[in-house]
Amino acid sequence: MIHLASSAPVLVRKIDLRVWSLRDEVESILRKRLGEDPRPDVRAVMDEYGDPGRGGAGRPKDGGGPVVLRQVRPPLPPGRVHHGSVFISELQMDRIRFFSSAHFLEGQAVAMEFIVPERFIVNADVLHCHRYSMRSRVISPTTLSFRAVAEFSFLKRGERTLLRKLVRSIASIGGDAAPEDAAPEDAAPAATPGDAAPGPLREAS
Repeated sequence: MIHLASSAPVLVRKIDLRVWSLRDEVESILRKRLGEDPRPDVRAVMDEYGDPGRGGAGRPKDGGGPVVLRQVRPPLPPGRVHHGSVFISELQMDRIRFFSSAHFLEGQAVAMEFIVPERFIVNADVLHCHRYSMRSRVISPTTLSFRAVAEFSFLKRGERTLLRKLVRSIASIGGDAAPEDAAPEDAAPAATPGDAAPGPLREAS
């Protein structure tokens, strides 16, 4: 409750985020594989995080049918996973404006987990991040002191489909038309042989 504020109900539509550096994710995966095998298959990691236009980024190995996308949260320590939030009006198919508890460098590659009933992860590149001076009157253990803008890179296959599903659900609630995606090759709603279908998000052990 805000002192001397209006008692009229206010609906604030926002989504909580968990944000971490893509470099921290790759390093954590390599450390995990080094613990399991002294000579891990580094090429597999490179293919997973490679350029989608060059055959990497989660390209399915089996072209005989639909591929189920299984996203895994990397085994990062709590200090490497940062809190964030985004107003749904600032979420688009190409970029996102969000609040963050940590500062990110311009051009830094990050991964964002959307805390929704069906959680999913999308990769993005930070365009701008700065500290803002707005003082929040909401008592919270987490302070989101930074304002950032990022452009989605869709590093892994299926991320565009997962984000489009969320954006369309938001548009249906607000009564607005869903924004058009500029990439027609991933716009088909039905899964075709070799396409990635959304699957459950699970945490790495």
